[in-house]
Parts: sequence; C-alpha cells; structure tokens
Amino acid sequence: METNQARILRGVAGVYLLSNPRTGFRGQAVARGLFRKTATKPLPGDLVHYTSSADPDIPWLITEILPRRNKLRRPPLANLDQLMLVSSAVLPRVDYHYLDRMICYAVNNNIRPLLVLTKCDLPQADQARAEFSAYFAASGFPLYFTGLEDPASLDQFTDVLADQFTALAGQSGVGKSTLMNRLLGDQILETGALSDKAGRGRQTTRSVEIYAFGPAFLADTPGFQSIDIQNMDLEPRDLLAAYPELQAIAPYCRFADCKHLGDLGCAIDQAKISPDRLATYISLRQALEEQKLY
Repeated sequence: METNQARILRGVAGVYLLSNPRTGFRGQAVARGLFRKTATKPLPGDLVHYTSSADPDIPWLITEILPRRNKLRRPPLANLDQLMLVSSAVLPRVDYHYLDRMICYAVNNNIRPLLVLTKCDLPQADQARAEFSAYFAASGFPLYFTGLEDPASLDQFTDVLADQFTALAGQSGVGKSTLMNRLLGDQILETGALSDKAGRGRQTTRSVEIYAFGPAFLADTPGFQSIDIQNMDLEPRDLLAAYPELQAIAPYCRFADCKHLGDLGCAIDQAKISPDRLATYISLRQALEEQKLY
C-alpha cells in the first residue's frame, strides 16, 4: 500500500476505521461529500486514499475509493481475495450442499475458496476427515485440517494468508471465531457454546469486522450464512466454475453447452468426481434451471 492508502476495517454511521499495517497507520475517517452525490458508499475492505480532515475528532478524510477486485452485496464487502469455508469434523455435521454453493459464490466473484475442517484432533473426527477428503479429492481446492489441541496445525495458514484479505464463513458452531482468535493470537471475538439439543452453535458475529493480521487482513462476518443459490445472481452455466472436475470433461462431451447431467452425448462417466459431490451439483443445477423458468 502507498503511504496515504489504507483499507477500511469497518464503517458505523458514516465514520470509517482505516488501517495500513505496513506503515502502522490506523485512524478514523469520514468520506468526501462527492461520494454521496454519486451514490457511492465506501465498504469494509475498500482500499482508499485519505488526507487530513482538519477535524481533531475525526482527523482523516477519504478522498478516493480505488478500483475494486469485487463487490459483495451480502455481506457488504469489497476486494476479498479468499473465502475460508470452515466446517467441523464433529457436531455440527459438514453441510456439503452449503460448501458447494459457497464455493460457487466465491469463484464467480473472483475469490479463492479455502476449505478448512476443524476439531480434527478429537477421536471421533477420523471418519469425517476421510469423507471430507474424498468429497473434494478431485476438485483441486486446497484443504486444511486443524484442531484446538494441535497448535502446529496453524502453521499451514502462515503463507496462504500472507498479504491477502480473507473472510471466514461457515455454519454456527464449527469454530470460526475460535480459529480466528487463534490466528490473531488474541481473544478478540466472542465464542458461542454449542447447543447439545440441536447440535448447532449460536451465531456470535453480528456485523462485518475486519482485523489487521500482520500485512494480511481477516474478516469475520455473519452475512454468508444467509446466501442461497437462488440469490447469487448466477446463470446455470456459472455453476460449473465451482466444479473443475466437470469442466475437465467438456472436451469429451458431444455438445459445447453440455449441462453435465448425463444427457445424450454427455461424458459424465469420465468425470473424476465423488458421487456425492456430483449429486450436489445436479441438485444446485436443477434449482438454477427452475429459477430461470419463472
């Protein structure tokens, strides 16, 4: 980042917290009135230029929003590099349908998905870990396994998070806040107890919050939980970006626009994809096809 450039960590009531870890800058700012005239709203994650505001209470002024890598409506974020999709090897059970649609959301917004399985140090985790590995084996997406009693497992994230803006997403109770606390080295996030009755955790993240992590940034946000395939603004063909295993068979299919649903001339029998992941693809594809009819 340039010396007068920073990232927005959060915004509340028109006041924005800016940070540039490389220069040590951190301060509050307001946006130029020009942004209101053009209906442009600064977002958490935005890279901005700033200058002095001459106001001792809010000493900085955002003068420019730099071009965005991406802009998410839900949750409201900009310039996200990576989406860390967190699941648990014990309760709650891995929701593969959720993971696949979130992978689709990520890759169609130029975001790299990272698949993380927590609680792998528990004795009952072996089967879930094996299933997780088999499900994504041919996808090419990076897989990470970690456990609370295995501090060395955090080392695998050092390089992958460096100089990146990464958000965490996943079901409640899978250990997102715990993982983030461990990565940041501080108990800055509230963690929620898991309900024994429902096998689900209580949602503990209530607003978009970004944390500087050395030269990297981590975001904890509740917005990803409410995204479904029908509100991603996708065409049915966009789903294939989340399934490299199916993209690989395209040259062998009879038709260039093959849906890979096993129709006449489809080379689906040559796809190196787990049966369960193929079933999820078919379910999501049918949901998008039906949506296009209405």
